[in-house]
Amino acid sequence: MPALFPNAAAPENFKVGQQVRWYVGEKNISPYIGRIVEICPGISKVWVEWPVGGKQQHSPEDLIVVTPESYGVSTIKGDEGTASYSNYDTTLSEENYGKMSPKVVKLAEKLTAKKESNISKMASSIANKFASEVVEKLSSDVLSCKTKGMSDIQTYQVLYPRYEKTCSDNFMRSAITKIYEEIV
Repeated sequence: MPALFPNAAAPENFKVGQQVRWYVGEKNISPYIGRIVEICPGISKVWVEWPVGGKQQHSPEDLIVVTPESYGVSTIKGDEGTASYSNYDTTLSEENYGKMSPKVVKLAEKLTAKKESNISKMASSIANKFASEVVEKLSSDVLSCKTKGMSDIQTYQVLYPRYEKTCSDNFMRSAITKIYEEIV
């Protein structure tokens, strides 16, 4: 069945085993080369197996037939008569999956070391600020409540509204308990 318009791509123009790239949009073509595995002229679709993403259905207008050697890519060969990536390509892809080149690893280690030193400086300044501002105020308020004769539960109920946004509930309870245990 020929295409209705002379410029429109028809699925009959493709062959199983041809290698294609996907036209994603204006000035964008996928970096991967796929292999045509099935042609469906009735629905005007072509099935392509990609190295990333597996088998996908595409419109023939979105595919560009390529010669992989012109892109510096080895030819994709079918295994045992099937139109799929060779065992070598699959094995190589699985072996290198998730691995970074040594140059990238060194760069990542250098950036991580810088971040860790900056993070530790920032964490210590935040901890100092928290200890000097919040803990001192909390402890003086707890002592004040204790001298007024309040129980630890009453102290918690009085101080909770003041410190609910700066301290966790568990921190306040443990601070009140420790201060009440130390001062008899």
